[in-house]
Order: sequence, then structure tokens, then C-alpha cells
Amino acid sequence: MLFRSGGPWPSFPTIHDGATFAETTASPALALSTTDSRLYAAWTAVTTEEAATINYATYDCSSQIWNIPMTGQPDVSTKPPDLNAGPALAVYNGTPYLAWVTASQTIYYATLPLSHGGSWSSPAPVSIRGLKTSVAPALGIRSWDKGSQLYLAWTTGSTETGYSIDFAELTGSTWVPALEPISRASAGVPLKNFSPALDSYTISQGEGCPLLFHFNVAYIVDVPAGKPNINFTTLKSSSSNGSGSCTR
Repeated sequence: MLFRSGGPWPSFPTIHDGATFAETTASPALALSTTDSRLYAAWTAVTTEEAATINYATYDCSSQIWNIPMTGQPDVSTKPPDLNAGPALAVYNGTPYLAWVTASQTIYYATLPLSHGGSWSSPAPVSIRGLKTSVAPALGIRSWDKGSQLYLAWTTGSTETGYSIDFAELTGSTWVPALEPISRASAGVPLKNFSPALDSYTISQGEGCPLLFHFNVAYIVDVPAGKPNINFTTLKSSSSNGSGSCTR
């Protein structure tokens, strides 16, 4: 797996710690922790043609050295990598969260409390009624002036009924349904059965002006007589109060 950490674009070092390489045939995931100034990577590791596991690594931003533990996330079984079964990764309130799709088309997750010796929690299911997916989920953090919220997104449905994207948010230690689904009706075109992506961004309108906060999802749609396109939808928007003396 290749990794770029600055410098000219032609420089693409691989993720390895001198002895072990991050070998995968599915999409990897990256997340930054400001708690310990480390970058976390996770990927699907091939075990057999019928099963795969998830490994992870940490990158020290000061020494610029990767560390790949001898054992990855324990007891994790995910779908074979040729079925788009890469993991999802996010660091929320100083804790890395890892989510993945299982062979039974459910989603499991685990956490890595950085203040408790760095041991992954036991895998737990995302227990939401009707949750079923055959591709990798997405994790994303909505950030705004009053706090932050961790969200999970997944593609569900079938070729017969059509596909949609459902969402959940983490409330305490429980995942609960959240937001309106993205469907053909809301998107205006059919969705493809690919993994979604979640992220947020902030717009500064000038010194003293309110900040604008947007939380978004990207997904792939089927365009008639054309190649699939990427659609982008804002899920949540808010603004700060500003200082009262806005200079644009």
C-alpha cells in the first residue's frame, strides 16, 4: 500500500515498518489523531479466498515512522477483498473507531481507547433494524462550533429494488438511525452499489463573520447512456454567531 506524506507527487513510499508491509487488494482507510499526533491506517488483509481480516498501523508524525503491530484488530472477519470490503476509520473524541462489513452483510465496529494501553475493544455489531450491506461502510465526523458527532453510512438495497444510503449516529455507546436516507427519489438518479464517503468542512466568510459548517456525503450514481458519476449532498449545515463586526 502506497502512502504520500509530502514532497513532490512522484514520491509514493509504501506503508511498512521495515519488516512487515501493508498488503491488500481493497481500499485502505486513514484517520488522524490529534490526541497522540499519530496517523492511523487500516486495511483488509487477505487470508483465504473466502475470508479476510483487518490490520492496522500507526504513523508517528514526528519521526515519520510506521509501526505495524504483529496482531491487527483481533477476531475480525470481513468479506473477501475483491468485494470492495475495505474498512472505515475515524478518530472521534480522541478514540479511533473502526467499522467493517461482514460476510453476513452486517456491520461491526471496534474502538481503540488511547488512554487504556492501546488494546482494541471486542468487535460489536451495529444493531439497527434492517441494516444490510454488501460493500464497505463509511465513518465521518460532523464538526461545528458547538461540538462534533460521529456518523456511520452504508449502501443498502438490491438491483431489483434500487439502492439507497442509510445513516446512523453514535449516541453514548449506541448507534441510532439518523438523517434522511439518500435514495433515487432524493438524488434524482439511481444509486450504484458502491461505498459512500463522509466528511465535513468549514467556510470562513471573513474576520468576525459567522463560520459556516457543512457535513456531506459523496456517492456514485448511475447516469443513463454514460459512465457512473459522483454525487455530493450536504446533510447538515449550521453557522456560528460571529463577533458582530464582520469584515468580508
